[in-house]
Amino acid sequence: MLKDFLSACRCVLPDERNDLGGVLRRMPEGPVSVGFMPAIADDLYPVYALSCTSASRIVSPSVYIVPVGAMNGWAKPQLEQLVDRFYSDDELGFRQSFDFELEETLLLENPGVDGFFLLNGRERYNVLFCRVTAPGGREVVLCVVPSSPEACWKQIIEPCGIACDVLIDSHKGLGGWLDDSPLFAAMRETAFPELLPRYYFKGRFISHEPPQGFSLFYRIPEPILSHGQPVSESGKSIYSIDWTHSD
Repeated sequence: MLKDFLSACRCVLPDERNDLGGVLRRMPEGPVSVGFMPAIADDLYPVYALSCTSASRIVSPSVYIVPVGAMNGWAKPQLEQLVDRFYSDDELGFRQSFDFELEETLLLENPGVDGFFLLNGRERYNVLFCRVTAPGGREVVLCVVPSSPEACWKQIIEPCGIACDVLIDSHKGLGGWLDDSPLFAAMRETAFPELLPRYYFKGRFISHEPPQGFSLFYRIPEPILSHGQPVSESGKSIYSIDWTHSD
């Protein structure tokens, strides 16, 4: 479970040790709703879509696992700059925040996660924990790791038994099309089918049709808003997944 993963982490910054203890105490003992959201950019479009629209009646994760290692870690320098800015200026600015408010960050290290980020070029961490509030007041957690999507699945999801409700494909976060990705192969070959997501969210700038076994379930009718204005869209649909027919 997610709590097991976070319990194995240590705080990189001594001042945050008590904060991690508080996070663990507040977490439920049972499973939580989890979205698996590979990213190569600071893309909160799917989080808004699944938290602030009618899609929330179908699937609305309270936690997002966000591996950013696709395309040889394309997103890593950008993310490090965002975090450095926050820890020096108390400001974490996403390119399009979709009106999310940052409530808390923790820099963590987990021995089971390959790769690392650097804070100000010095302190290593490999889990960025962010608690944010969506428009309307709903809190969600982002756990960002430097792993590739397939490594995250094999090193975090499977060993910790984290069942995922939805696979999120947005802003080229997989580094390519889903059916050609190493993540899709890892999911199809998993020894833990009970962890596989029931839904697939086709997000921003994804024009490719999903693989066989993915059936359109719901298209969000509302616009996706950032600072009250609709943003450009090319995908905001939820598919149900029949993994026995995916290839």
